[in-house]
Amino acid sequence: VAAGDIAVIRGLRHVVTGSTLHLHSPSLCDRPARVQGASGEVPPVCFAAFEAAELQHEETLVSALEELVLEDPSYRLTKEDSTGQYILWAAGELHLEVAHRRLLEDFQIPDVTRSRLSIAYKENPQTTVEGRSSFTLEGKMQTQHEASVELRVSPLPLPDPLSASWTSACRQE
Repeated sequence: VAAGDIAVIRGLRHVVTGSTLHLHSPSLCDRPARVQGASGEVPPVCFAAFEAAELQHEETLVSALEELVLEDPSYRLTKEDSTGQYILWAAGELHLEVAHRRLLEDFQIPDVTRSRLSIAYKENPQTTVEGRSSFTLEGKMQTQHEASVELRVSPLPLPDPLSASWTSACRQE
């Protein structure tokens, strides 16, 4: 097989998406191949909890989720220790929908439930900002309603988005 050709090789148990195969120079195995100019991987921003409807299917669900992560390195799998839920991180809502469909259809796990999509926002203000706004609304019968809002936003350190505390803080019921 020449460089750039597509081939099928059976029986490789420790090869995953993104692995580099070569015939010579075992020292190359010590350092992963990098594409020049690549700035690194993009972290997943959306997550959802996946649960098996019955306890007897939980082990199968975990194995299937781990296989999805091996097949697609842009997924991340974590376990929430306090609830026992498995959290799958993905690139977007469609990515999570595809994973859910594959669990039901390809892996044939009955009644897998998925929580609502949650998004781990990572924006953080760089400086403290304050603002104030007021307005008056004239209602019917010559009534006036006044409102004012004061807002102060300050930067805080953000936790690691894959940590258990961040996951439980962002979880939507």
